Amino acid sequence: MAHPFAPFVTEAVWQTLDVTAEPILAAALWPKIPKADKKRAMAFEEAKQIITEARAIMKAVNVQNTVLYCMNAPVIMENRELIGRLAHLTDVAEDDTVPGIKLTSTPYDVRLDISEDKAAAYAKKLSEQAIEAATAVKRLKERLGNKAYVQNAPKAVVAQTYTQLEDAEAKQTAIKQELARFKR
Repeated sequence: MAHPFAPFVTEAVWQTLDVTAEPILAAALWPKIPKADKKRAMAFEEAKQIITEARAIMKAVNVQNTVLYCMNAPVIMENRELIGRLAHLTDVAEDDTVPGIKLTSTPYDVRLDISEDKAAAYAKKLSEQAIEAATAVKRLKERLGNKAYVQNAPKAVVAQTYTQLEDAEAKQTAIKQELARFKR
């Protein structure tokens, strides 16, 4: 691909690599691209979702060096080393008797070995944040519901209040979703 931009360099590299029988890169055919394996692509996406969710939960609960347990999850067991390394886990093992926080982004029964106490403390923190977010949304809605404020305040300030309301509602929704995950 770099040959049109740096032909002398790519030609020199080609001749030192001795990759094919063709001695000149300019005369060589483009390599054939192998067909995509849909099953492997789906397995990769599944592993990516598990890694992302596990890392998010571990960061939220402030836990390190935990174990991921699963049962009847061949995709996870086939990629256990990769998942363990990328999710910063101490191990990935098969066991269905271990309690913990269930991952919701996968159809398999996958749990992080996080104690009920830590999960409950985080859920309590989320509940407090949900109350604060609801209070902020209510306060902003009351401000925008005041006709005198909307009519008399500078338009930029009113627009900023609408933006703050959208941000507060988005935060409230995110907190509710996170809280729902930890109550499962």
